[in-house]
Parts: sequence; C-alpha cells; structure tokens
Amino acid sequence: MKYCIYDGDDRIEFVLDTAASKGIVRVAEKVAADFERVTGIKPEIRRVDSIIGLESEDNVDHKSIIMFDINEGGFAGQYGQDPGNILKSLQGKRECFAFAEVGDNLVIAGSDRLGTIYGMFELSKQMGVSPLVYWADAAVEKKDRVELPWELPFISKEPSIKFRGFFINDEWPCYGNWTFDHFGGFTAKMYDHVFEFLLRMKGNYLWPAMWSSSFAWDGPGLASYELADEYGIFIGNSHHEPCLRAGEEWTKVNKDDPSYGGAWSILTNYDGVVRFWRESMEERGGFNSLVTVGMRGERDSTILGENATLADNINVVKTAITAQKEILAEQEAKRGKVYPKMLALYKEVEPFYFGDETTPGLSEWDGLDDVILMLCEDNHNYTRTLSDPAISRHKGGLGMYYHVDYHGGPVSFEWINSTPLSTIWEQMTQAYEFGVKDLWILNVGDVKFNEFPLTYFMELAYDFEKWGSSAPNATDDYTNELLGTFFGGALDKRSIAKAEQILTETVRLGSLRRPEALTPETYDLHNGEAFGILKRVDILDAAAEQLYEVIEAAEGRGGKQTAGTTGTGKDISVMDAENSALAAFYSLIYFPAKAMINHIRLNIYAGLNHMYARENRKAANVYGDKVEECIRKNREMNAEFATFKGGKWKGMELEAHIGFTKWNDDGCRYPVIARVIPVDKPRLQIISPYNEVIYDKTYFGPMRIVVNDFIYPGNTETTLTLCNVGDGEVGAKIVVPECDWLKIEPAGNGMKYVQEEKVLEGSIASEQEIKLVFDRARFETMISEKAGDITGEGKTGNSDGRFTAVMFKILGSEGTVVEVEVRAGIIPAVERLIPKDGNEKKLTENICKIQRMGLFGFDIPADKYLASYAPEGSKMLVLDDYGRNETAIKALPVTKTYDRGTEPVAEYAFICEETGDYEIALHLAPENPPVRGSLLQYGFALDSDEMKYYPSVSKDYKGGENSCPEWTKAAVLRERVMTHKAHFEKGIRTIRFGFCEPGIALERIRIRKA
Repeated sequence: MKYCIYDGDDRIEFVLDTAASKGIVRVAEKVAADFERVTGIKPEIRRVDSIIGLESEDNVDHKSIIMFDINEGGFAGQYGQDPGNILKSLQGKRECFAFAEVGDNLVIAGSDRLGTIYGMFELSKQMGVSPLVYWADAAVEKKDRVELPWELPFISKEPSIKFRGFFINDEWPCYGNWTFDHFGGFTAKMYDHVFEFLLRMKGNYLWPAMWSSSFAWDGPGLASYELADEYGIFIGNSHHEPCLRAGEEWTKVNKDDPSYGGAWSILTNYDGVVRFWRESMEERGGFNSLVTVGMRGERDSTILGENATLADNINVVKTAITAQKEILAEQEAKRGKVYPKMLALYKEVEPFYFGDETTPGLSEWDGLDDVILMLCEDNHNYTRTLSDPAISRHKGGLGMYYHVDYHGGPVSFEWINSTPLSTIWEQMTQAYEFGVKDLWILNVGDVKFNEFPLTYFMELAYDFEKWGSSAPNATDDYTNELLGTFFGGALDKRSIAKAEQILTETVRLGSLRRPEALTPETYDLHNGEAFGILKRVDILDAAAEQLYEVIEAAEGRGGKQTAGTTGTGKDISVMDAENSALAAFYSLIYFPAKAMINHIRLNIYAGLNHMYARENRKAANVYGDKVEECIRKNREMNAEFATFKGGKWKGMELEAHIGFTKWNDDGCRYPVIARVIPVDKPRLQIISPYNEVIYDKTYFGPMRIVVNDFIYPGNTETTLTLCNVGDGEVGAKIVVPECDWLKIEPAGNGMKYVQEEKVLEGSIASEQEIKLVFDRARFETMISEKAGDITGEGKTGNSDGRFTAVMFKILGSEGTVVEVEVRAGIIPAVERLIPKDGNEKKLTENICKIQRMGLFGFDIPADKYLASYAPEGSKMLVLDDYGRNETAIKALPVTKTYDRGTEPVAEYAFICEETGDYEIALHLAPENPPVRGSLLQYGFALDSDEMKYYPSVSKDYKGGENSCPEWTKAAVLRERVMTHKAHFEKGIRTIRFGFCEPGIALERIRIRKA
C-alpha cells in the first residue's frame, strides 16, 4: 500500500532537528509553501531535540514528516531500529535521500545536506509541484489526497554526474534589467530564486552572472555566498575567473587602489595579481566552492599578444596555476578542507594543454593531477576533443561546458531557446561515453526562455541511467513527463501531448536556422522550401491557438480578446490570477511559440516581398505590409510580455534577435521593403513557382512553360500564378484541353468556367492562382489502353515513352499568349527498372522517388536505408527529431574508430530514370572531431564499386574558432555538406556510406543532375 501524505482532514507538521542547518530550515519553509499550494493547508514547522516517542504520543491529532541530514543533530541515532535500513544505506553515499514510514509518520533522511534538500523537494515534486513553479509560472493542482507513488522504503540513487549546474551569462540587457527592476541588482534575494531552481532540479553547482557584477559584493557583501553555503551549493566562477574572483572585480580594485599594480599580468605584475587572488580565498575560501584555476586575458580575451610563442603562453598558465595552488594549499591547511578545482580548456587554452612536437604542453605537467579538466563544445552545441591519450591518462576527472546561449561568433544566439533536446542528448551522451562524468555546466544566458532545455540537461546529469545512452529518442517522453504536472491538472493526457508537440516544434523550427542568423534569403522560395516552412508555421500557430482555447475553457478564464491588434491578441490580465494554467502555458510555450512564428514569418515575408518585386508583382506590396505588421507585432509582443503576471518578467523581453549583420546586434536592421508601382495599363504575366523566368507577351512567338512535376511519382498538384502588373483589370482566358488526367482549377473568384466548362476566364486585378491537378489513376488507365505514344490535338509524346504531355494556352485580353506543356510520367516504365527478385517490395518501400528533377533531385532521408551492415558489437542508431533534416543515423558505440573496411555501412537505393552525370551531396550533422587529430573520415561507394574514404573536415579545421570559415559555415547552416560527382546509367543505383570514426551523423543524401 502506498503511503498517504495527506487525506483531507490531516493536520501536518514538519519536524526538524534543532541542529538542522539554516539551508534545511529554509527549504522546509519552501516545501511547506508548496504543501499549502496543493492542499490549502500550510504545515507547522517544529524543531525538536529528540524524536523518541514522537510516533506514540498520546492523543496524536496530526501527522509528522520528519526531515533530517544523518550527519547533523541527533535524529539519526534516536531510532531504536533503522526503518528499512535506510540510515545504513545512506551512510557514505553522496547526495542521496530516503523515504520511510515510521508509525504513521514519514521520514525523509539525507546522506548529506544536499541529499536531504533533494529529498524535501522530491516531496514537493511528488505532490505535483513542478521545478518550474517560479521560472515558468507552472500551475499546481489542488488535491484532497496526496500519496507517494512508491512503496516505502524508497532510497534514491547517487547523482550520475558529480558536479551539475548552470551559468547565468550574457545577462544584459535582459537579466540585468530584470533583476535591478525586481531585486535591486544581483542580490541574494534574487539568487535565492536561482538556488531554489537549481536544488529542485537536484543540481549542486553554479557559475553566477559576471558581465557587470560580483557575486561576493552584490549580496550585499557576502550575503549570496552565505546563502549558497547554507544550501550546500558549490559556487564556482566562469572559465576565465580564477580563485573565486569575478572578472569585474579586477577592474574596480585597480581603479580604486593603484597598489594592485594595474596590469592583469602574472609576468609583469606578479605581486598585484597574486594579492588579488589571495585576498579572495582568505575572504571566501570558507564557503562551499569549486575553484577555477588558470588564466586568460581581461574580459575573456587571449592571454598574450599575437607574437607570443606557444611556450610563452604555456609558461604564463603554469606560473598562474602554481601561484594559485600555493594559495589554495595555504587555505586548505588553514581550514581543514580540500577544494575541488577546475581548469577550462576553452578556446586557446586547449592547445596550451596539448603542446606540440617541440613544446611540452600542460598535459605533461603533474600540477594538474588533482584538477578537473573542463572540456568545451564549440559554443554552438557540438562537442570537440573528447578523446586523446593526454586526456585519457588525466587523473583529475573530466567536465563539459555546454551552451544553449552564446554571445559570440559566427553569430550569437541569446533569444528564445533554439537547441532541441535531441541535440543535447546526442552530444552529451557521446561526451559521457568518452568519460566526461565529473562536471557538467550549461550556459543558459538569462535562464528565462532557456528554462526548458535547462531542466532536461540537469535531469540527464542527475539520472543518466534513465535518460542517457540507454534511452535514445526519449526526449518526447521526458517533455511529456515534465509537462505532466506543469498545468496543475487542468489538461488531460491528450492536451499535454499537444503542448509537448507545440513546445518541441517551436524549438525545432528555431533550430533549423538560429533566429539571429535568419534572413529573407535563408529558405529557398523557388523549390517550395520557404512555403513548406510557412505551412509548418501556420500549423503550429493553429495548434497554439486551439490549445490556448482549451485551457481557457478548462479554467473558465475567458477574457476579452483583442483580435491580434496588440501583442498576441490576448487579454493577459486574466493570467494574473494565482495558479493559472493559462499563465503557465503562456510563459513556457505560447509566448515563445508566437514570437518564433512571427519572427519566421517576418523573414519569409520579406523574402517574398523581394522576389515579387523582382517579378514586378503587386503582391510585393502586400508582403511588404505583412513585414511591417510582423515588425509591429514583435514590438507589441515584447511590450505585452513585460506586463505579464504584473510585470514579473519585465526586462526579459529585451534581447535583440532581428536582422543581425555580424556576430552581435551591432548594426542589426529590419529587412528592406520593396514597393512596386504598377504600369499605367493592364498587363498579364504568368509565374511558375520553380524558376525566376517571367512569362509574358513576346513578338517572336509565345513563351512556353514546361511543367515536369507529374513525371515523378508522388506529385499530384502544382500551381501557376497569373498576375496583372498594371492598373485596372486584365482579362484572362484558358481553353481547357480535353484530357482525362489533368484538371485546371482556379483558386479564388477571379476566374470561372464558362461554355460548358470548356473555357476558364475572368478578370484579374492583382493575381489569380490556378492549380494543375494530376489524376494518376486515370493516367495509368489511359496508358494501359493505348500502347506507345499518344497523339492527337493538343497532345504530344516523346520517342522513348518516358512521358507524354498535354498543351494549353493562357490568353490575356491585351494580347499576351503563353503556352503551357504539362508532362506526365509513365509509371510502368519506372517500375520496369525494379528487378523482380523477391526484394522488390522492400526496394520500393525504401526508395525515395525523384521529385522535380533539377530542383529537388533525389532526396533520401538518412533513416530510409535499404540495408545496413555492422561488425559484431556495433549497430546503427536512427535519431528521430534530430538535426537540420530532422532525422539522422550514426553508428554505435559512439566511441569506436574502425579499421577501414570493417566499419558499419548504410546502403541506399534509388531509381535513376535518365543516364547522365549527377552530383551527390551528403548532408552531415555539423559535428566536430571528438577524437583529437581525427578528420571525421567516412566511406563512400556507388553500386558495387570499392569503398573509398574521405575526410569531412580539413587538416586545418578548428571547431569553435571564428578564424576557421569551414567551421563557421557549418555552425550557421547547422549542417556540413560533402559533395561527390558520379555518372549513373539508367536503372537501379545504390550508394553505400561508411561510419569510420566517432562524431559522424548522416542526415540525408541529395542527388541532383550535374
């Protein structure tokens, strides 16, 4: 039977040891507030010296929840019998907790202070209080009965990663304005919300904000340090801030006190810099700290000038670390403790670690034997240099510095989250498998708008066994689990799944191209890509609106709707009510989705404005107006968010994200809007969506549009647009051909059928779209009845029987004549290419058909392989919802390098309908070599050819370095494309791709005619 915490009439008290630490008392108060959110009753917090006999007191009219750290006070020694052996099980464990029933009471015990606090917040979580209760305004369900989900006793696991936390960074203008407006600065009052979030996620490590603040000064004073220490949280500093000193502090002390020596140089100002570090450790060394060692230049710059040698730089870092370790040793002896220490191999520090052929690196120095090496990804989600003999033999452990926010090149991303959980999973599980298990820290920027990926990162670090390598493609499961209690019981499972889809699609669309890197030219307007993105955006918009209405109805919070005239068009005042599921939806999902939708539309509308202006179409002006509307809506949504929940998040809306022209927002601009002035008389022109040719009146015979869509399987509809580029209205007429397999349908009211539906005619003021609809079934019937080519009025054929065509004309009242030739493919001719060897069904199912030759070409998603081959102990993993193309495959194990000829192979098949020269593009995830020195080699072969091997990065490649155009291109495009040339004969063709080295993920294969 499961333990019942509360059953409607119970009076609850929390019992703490009088010797309990201040942090445990603080958390008890927070959990009591959670209890009141759920039940309406706030437990009394009672502190006692002894719990002996507590469960057998006379006339007990209440239930006690006893909470304690087995190392603090006397509670642990007061049990006559260890309940469920929990105390024994906790001894010697790190950050563990246990739940047990003693009498009618509940005991929550921790192996240490953090374990106890995790257990206390676990009680809140199991009551239905989300870790996002503050940072994403999660709602809480009111309950008359609360039960634990497990049979007791329950003992937690040790955290998978020893140090787990996040970095508040790039905090201006958003976080800085927010905290000054609400908390008077970067104060302890503000950090209490940060610490609570960290602890609810079972984290233990924080890098505080550092752009213009000092954690040790702004509390005021040491108040923030003292508060963190009460909770048991380890405070560190960023990769370039050694010995618990904020970088901003050096600027201030130098300004105020010239005796520090002025120069941030261990070579020319040794005494001043060492004094700066020593004073910090003397003042702050008594707190719970993970100390950064090493040295970079001021404000995260390079240490020495461009003329310095590698040996010079290594000497600086060695000198700095030697001095720092002397200071730390003094403090350790004085305080009787050992500081965990970390050196970040960030940017230029990494080559200092490895050295070169003539210069020994830091890896050969025993001064780092007790220091965690923090490895770093490329700032854009992809890890690098996870493996090398120098790393493998390191004794101090390994960490990872990962980003879902970045202020730097080739382009910053600091707005709404654009990093899918699937990318975090794929990269961090790879890091874990390479041995990065001691420290994980996530750069989350302003926290707000990155709170969702942060919860996942922290859960992955805490319980890698559940969510890590053994759980591929489980990020949707995680999201559904997180959202399960997020809406306070207002949504059923189906609606929660809808919320998960909206949240995931918002991030997915943002990840295709970072919002700051999105331009009007990003998505191709001629091959359907941009219109496909707009369709997805429209679907997302509709889903968000529908779920908003569902939640609004469920809560009965319907308020006035402003019909989109300002912001999202919602009356957000109805969300100010306490415990609103509508507010939770708006905060975490709805506002980010609407903002992302508007941003994508703005850029694609601008692209359409530019394209239509080049084509002299009046529709350019319509899309220019839409761009202006999106710009206005962006501003209005920001203003709206600033008033949400009474201005709770005011300031967080200030991040620039439109029209970056360089790595940051300096010089950013709105898209240029073109305006078209119509000519002074009606004039007809026809536009095909697949090229930039303008079809209009000519004096040398009519222009001809060739529509190839229906040659290729799967295509049943295409469009042509009839445009009036002049004043007034232009008449248009189409004499419909006699053809069973082709229908011409007007979209809109500009044209209609006359003369017994044999003629389509009307007047066009601006534009009229007509749809060409292909009936393949009727076409196949016709082909089977008439052998060979089809002849007759308005019909043509070709000599090899590959296609047949029908002709018609578009006529304008001012004299325009344009011919349209619509070609349709003969499917039996294609199917005859498939060998009848018993494998035809599998072959047909896995072949990705040709679409619009010369535009799309063959487009084969990576997961549509015909067959795969892997040596014993290896296998292929399909990654869902991953990367630029939303699917990928990679080989397992992720750490293995294969001898050439033994690697796992994926084989793809396709139908080549026409002999000729082709270009094959292999679209890979933009991963960096995880093995130092690797060139990410892959195998490639056509048909039965021998496998050949190619590098996917050059010898000069430097992941994460803005000076490397090879990397910056991949980082912006979110993919790496390798191109091969081939000559194909008509028939069934195959491609084989070999996974030779770790770090290769294939997303798709695209084949075009050369």
